Amino acid sequence: MDVGPKRDLLGDLANAIRKKTNLHFGVYHSLYEWFNPLYLYDKSNKWKTQNFVETKTMPELLELVNDYKPDVIWSDGDWEAPDTYWKSRDFLAWLYNDRWDN
Repeated sequence: MDVGPKRDLLGDLANAIRKKTNLHFGVYHSLYEWFNPLYLYDKSNKWKTQNFVETKTMPELLELVNDYKPDVIWSDGDWEAPDTYWKSRDFLAWLYNDRWDN
């Protein structure tokens, strides 16, 4: 909300969909940032480090779920790095086991 329209457009969209329609609200999250220095560092380490995932991807996914409570969330991926790099199982375990305790 620091730039552009200075408002939470995704929040506005989520609220409008929930209030005005019977549609399920979903969000898409792109895993890749091909030229992000953290991603390139992890790639150069043959995915043995997870700096990009831990400092960017996972916090964004958690924020999307916690703040917007989508009915559906999806990502692209599975090109260069394995699911273990992306912590896919950890995220899904949190989503289905721990998230609902909050």
